[in-house]
Order: sequence, then structure tokens, then C-alpha cells
Amino acid sequence: MAVIYVAFAVCLIGIISSVVAAMLWFKASRIKIPDNRDTLIGELQRISRCYARAQVAFGVAALCAAYTIVQFL
Repeated sequence: MAVIYVAFAVCLIGIISSVVAAMLWFKASRIKIPDNRDTLIGELQRISRCYARAQVAFGVAALCAAYTIVQFL
């Protein structure tokens, strides 16, 4: 019975992290790149941080999916 709760929790974590990653990627895609050279680097770094956080969230989702697949084997 406890295995079912663990599997459910892992699936829920995977779903939440997938949604978070999608939201972060959408947020990064909505950041406007300015024409000003002084602020350009800062905005590119901000976009890069959003992408990095999204990739971590998708990594968590992939690990949760792998755990779920292993449970079926």
C-alpha cells in the first residue's frame, strides 16, 4: 500500500515540475531584448537563468518519469 503512495507522490512531483518548467520557459520567451547595449547583457543573463531553472525542473520531471517506468518493469 505504501508503494502506491510513493508512486503517486513521484508522479505528482513530475507533473508539478513539468508545469513549472513550461512556465519558466514561457516567462523567458516573453522577456524583451532591449536595443540598449548597457542593459542587453543583463536581460540575456536573466533569460539564461530562467532557462537553467526550467532545465532543472525538466530534469526532475524526467527522473520522476524514469522512476515510474521502472516500477512497471
